[in-house]
Amino acid sequence: MYEVILADRAIDFYEKQSVQNQKRINKAIDSLEINPFVNVNIKKLVGKLEGL
Repeated sequence: MYEVILADRAIDFYEKQSVQNQKRINKAIDSLEINPFVNVNIKKLVGKLEGL
């Protein structure tokens, strides 16, 4: 299992969302923690962070 860490800016955005949107975000984060490699919107890191 993986750990998703949100930036402060992302936390601020999350807290401003409706309860319904927060539930949708929670579901997406839970999915990422289980398997972050199945989402088509995720791209591999490049440069000095490549492979992390």
